[in-house]
Amino acid sequence: IEARTAVGLEHQRPDGADDGPEPLALLCAAVRAFANGETQPEALIGALLEGAAYTAHRAIPANRQSEMASAMLRLLAERLDRYGLFDPDQALFANQLPQ
Repeated sequence: IEARTAVGLEHQRPDGADDGPEPLALLCAAVRAFANGETQPEALIGALLEGAAYTAHRAIPANRQSEMASAMLRLLAERLDRYGLFDPDQALFANQLPQ
């Protein structure tokens, strides 16, 4: 499973319809607004992680959920490492370390 991010998303629907922004683009905009606002960062991070886990549970077929969970852990570790927030000594999942 390829890990994808919402960075650089177009704000128009991919089918070319001119009926407003794509829902994923709206979600990304909302996350940025919360992150730049007065929301407690821990609450925002918790909500995002809960949403990711719930989506994986509900939307990914059961035979692919384990693979998706591994991809999610790798992606999180990679992003934390990119921002200098990943401490390999504190990693819970040694096999998920960025390479």
